[in-house]
Amino acid sequence: KKQLKEELDAANRDDLDVVAFTHADTDHISGSTEFFDLRHAAKYQGEGRIKINELWVPAALLIDEVKRDQLSNEFAILRREARHRVLEGKGIKVFSKPKRLMDEWLRQALKDRGEPETARDYLFVDAGTLVDGFSLAADGAEFFCHSPFIKHCDEGDDLRNEAALIFNVRLRADGTDYDFLQIGDSTWEVLEDIVSITKAHKNEDRLKWNLLNIPHHCSYLALSDQKGDSWLRICGMPWLLGLARSVHLRPCCRRAQTRLMTKRLLFQQPFRLRSRILKIRLHRAPAT
Repeated sequence: KKQLKEELDAANRDDLDVVAFTHADTDHISGSTEFFDLRHAAKYQGEGRIKINELWVPAALLIDEVKRDQLSNEFAILRREARHRVLEGKGIKVFSKPKRLMDEWLRQALKDRGEPETARDYLFVDAGTLVDGFSLAADGAEFFCHSPFIKHCDEGDDLRNEAALIFNVRLRADGTDYDFLQIGDSTWEVLEDIVSITKAHKNEDRLKWNLLNIPHHCSYLALSDQKGDSWLRICGMPWLLGLARSVHLRPCCRRAQTRLMTKRLLFQQPFRLRSRILKIRLHRAPAT
């Protein structure tokens, strides 16, 4: 947080173009409601808070159950913020539009406002599509949404890890494109779905990667439901891992980094990209 504020101060800004929450687990959102300026309530606004011009969330965050004793939890606060922005019709993108979202909240909420149930369709992003608002030509970055799928919310029991945001982030530096496969805390079953569906739609190029964050703190569940070498029999995972260009595996925390070292994973030639590009133009100048 300190580094972000320093960089924004240096750019004479108090806002970020985009903030994406992959899912609502505590280790991914802790401290966010104290750091960011939230539009839905004055108590989360004020000097020193960082404004979010556009919030990116999985649809699951909008329907994640909030019990009475959880109203002050951060995921509940973020759900209120996301719902507020959806009803306001601006400042948010929601990834996937499951039937549960309409049935459990949005249809009635729009009806109460005298609006048709399709009135917010423009805020939703489907898996298998590019997210609008960024381009390689203008920004040096683009985002291809791999997941969540509608079924992750409508059929699944896990509204967090299985229904999280997964992106191919393509970055351009000095005329060369690099790919970051951002997986979050996904499981091997979800990755299997992504591989099969992406191949079926002839989008294999979006599965190639230079930089890969190893899911869920290097848990074996990212590769298989069993520990050991059994993951090699999972048809999609070796194929996905084999799509590496020059490779840099990015563990998601210090604990995972230690686990990587103890497993003695061998890296190919390291992937290096200047930090200013990895920031994905967070501080790009506003359009004139």
